[in-house]
Amino acid sequence: MIIERIKRRAARKRVAVYARVSTLKEEQEESYETQVNYYKELIANTEGWIMAGMYADPGISGTNAGKRPGFMQMMRDAEENRFELILCKSISRFSRNFRESQLYVHQLKSRNIEVWFEKEGIHSLDAGADLIFSILAAVAQEESRVLSENLKWSYRRLASMGIRHVGSNHMLGYDEIDGKLTPNAAAWIVKLMFEDYAEGKNPGEILRHLRERNARRMRSDRDFTWSSVLSILQNEAYVGDRLLQKTRPGKTVNAANDSDMLRHGLY
Repeated sequence: MIIERIKRRAARKRVAVYARVSTLKEEQEESYETQVNYYKELIANTEGWIMAGMYADPGISGTNAGKRPGFMQMMRDAEENRFELILCKSISRFSRNFRESQLYVHQLKSRNIEVWFEKEGIHSLDAGADLIFSILAAVAQEESRVLSENLKWSYRRLASMGIRHVGSNHMLGYDEIDGKLTPNAAAWIVKLMFEDYAEGKNPGEILRHLRERNARRMRSDRDFTWSSVLSILQNEAYVGDRLLQKTRPGKTVNAANDSDMLRHGLY
């Protein structure tokens, strides 16, 4: 009798990927695509590995994991043991918040899930990785803080010089041309709102008037709502002022009592 030994195929390691860039600027879109494609190819060409999930947050800051849906989905899938290894370009891509970095890496380690940070050469399950990770994560957080402070300073400096910009959201009824607000084709909508309000009409009555005139919201074909009418009537920019720093991260402030508020004319 001839006995043949059957070779059992080794179980393949389930590998996930987390990719993120902080903005959707064109040069970083390329970086994001590069991350995704690189790791897909790496996993496909590594013996014993199998793709178990691609998690991504393009154009989202890394300072708050709760605002990154891709990251949070990855953590939920980790609780269901859907993968054993996570590949990430760097600690700063994983998180720029030191405490969050430590918290989530430890949560993953408790489930025996390893994170490989390619740029720093760190494998989270290695002996001594905690110390190295702590130092580098703290550096990433400090870089984020310095960048934030520099942006705040630049905003305040521009405000003190009287340089003002509408911002990426723009204003209904106005375009910014050569640093000045210039009425556009939708200016009649704003004028109608304030004229109606000056006549004593409430937001509901103004809303009905807008719908009768077939007024549409900015960059949308949708009707106005009661809240959208009210927000425009309460927007200080329409009386020639610009109020900056209305809120702080994680805290709502009272504009009247906040000494950090910067107010300057738009016209």
